[in-house]
Amino acid sequence: MKKNNIPDSIGPFKRIINKPTTMQYGTYYGVEFNFSFSKENKRMARVWLPEGYDFNDSNKRFPVIYMSDGQNLVDRYLSAFGEWEFDKVCHKLEKNIIAVGIDCPKDPVERTSEL
Repeated sequence: MKKNNIPDSIGPFKRIINKPTTMQYGTYYGVEFNFSFSKENKRMARVWLPEGYDFNDSNKRFPVIYMSDGQNLVDRYLSAFGEWEFDKVCHKLEKNIIAVGIDCPKDPVERTSEL
């Protein structure tokens, strides 16, 4: 699928386009939502889709991995603690995996209680 056919949003998730970026593969979406049990009321949930993801084929299935510290998945410029390079690892291993991550709170004490 050509990159120009990638939708700007999927439901409430908006495409994250960060320039400059260290993400090399796939597509990145995010949505801010209310997190009722946290002191930090709003949090970002992020979804990374692999290059092989076909937005027009709803029958194709991919494994999903859920990760904490979603801000660290694929882009050093968006990360708080360093980029995990999830996009590069999946590309190198030739794995089509969807990653879902919720950003961690800024307060380390709050982060520990959430984990």
